Parts: sequence; structure tokens; C-alpha cells
Amino acid sequence: MAKRTPSAAVRKRILAAVREVEKTGTVTNQSVLKYLQDNKQGASMSDVQTIVKEYREEAEAHAATMSAVPPMPDEVVEMNMKMWSLIWKKADEPVAAIKAYYAAELEKRNLFDAERESDMLIVEADLDAATDRAEKAEAALAEVKESLVNARMEIARLEGRLAERLSFKFISPNELNGEVSDGLRKGENQDDAALAEVALRCEDTEQLDMFGGGPVDTSRNAGANDVAAE
Repeated sequence: MAKRTPSAAVRKRILAAVREVEKTGTVTNQSVLKYLQDNKQGASMSDVQTIVKEYREEAEAHAATMSAVPPMPDEVVEMNMKMWSLIWKKADEPVAAIKAYYAAELEKRNLFDAERESDMLIVEADLDAATDRAEKAEAALAEVKESLVNARMEIARLEGRLAERLSFKFISPNELNGEVSDGLRKGENQDDAALAEVALRCEDTEQLDMFGGGPVDTSRNAGANDVAAE
């Protein structure tokens, strides 16, 4: 009768169980089968025996091979260590150069960014100062315009009053005082309207005399012509 061979899936499952049992204890047919049953993995005792036997044979053969290899001389061990150290150093040199290059480039970039940020802060400060000056200049200009409008209105008002005063008949203060004195000496009977006209003429004459001084032309047209000539 031919010997039964476990399938590939069964072999894989039993080998995994053997390795787990070996970590914690001695590998036996019973310990491996119990591990499989505890983890609800099916396998027959004959399959377990076959795989465990093969595993032990492979382990014994590996141990025999390793024991047959002579120990490596100390000189060879030292030479291998030096060789691997040199290989690692040579392999690391290009990497170190690349790292140094990119580190320098990164430092330059950071310096450039810092300078640009400083320039931006200076420009922003100048812009704020210029904006503040422009706002103050606009406010001052508005005040000047308002003052100019008020001055023009005042000049127009004064020119109107001057033109109104110049439209009256002008006489000198001495002549006006002489009229009043003569009238009082003669005892002329003057009504209220006449007195009011004399008082108005006296007031107008005194005010206009303050502008120029000296005798004033008694002609209405002469006063108006002088204003027009000016």
C-alpha cells in the first residue's frame, strides 16, 4: 500500500504549528496536534507525524552542516569588517554630498525668503505712511477750499455793500455838518422824513470816508463811475 502524502495546504498548516510550538516548548507529535486542535485547525495524526519527522530531519541536517564548517579566522573576520566599513563609507559619500548640497540650497532659500519678507515689511510701512500723508493732505485741501469759498462769499457781500453805499449822493462831512448847522440856525421846520434823510446821509458819509479819507465827490454818477473804473 502506497504511503499517504499530505497536501500542500495541510503541510503548510502543520509547519506553521511546528514553528509556533518550537517557540514555547519541545516539538512532539502530540504538542503539534494539540496546538492545531486548540486553534480549530484540522489535521490527522499521520499527517502530523510525517511533517514533524521531516522537520526534525531537516533541522538535524542543518546542524550537522553548520558543525562541519570550520570557524572563520580572526584575520578574515577583521578584514570583512574593514571591507564592509569601507564599502558603506564609499556608498555614503555621494549621499552625504547630495545632503550637503541641498542643505546649502535650503539655507540660501531661507535667507532669500527672509530678505524678501523684510523688504515687504518696509514697503508696507512706507505705503501706510504715504497713505496717512495723502489723507492729511486731502483733509487740508478740503479745509482750504472751504475757506476759499467763505472768503469769496465775504468779498461778494462786502462788494455788494460797497456798491450799495456808492449808489447814494455823496457829500463831504464838512458840507453835511454845514447843512445841519444852517438849518438849525435858521429855525427851519423839518418833518421826520427830512431828519431821517439827513441822518442817513451823515452815517453813509462817515462810513465811506473811512475807506478813502478826504473830500467825497457829491455826484452820484461820479461815485459809480469810479467803482466801474476800478
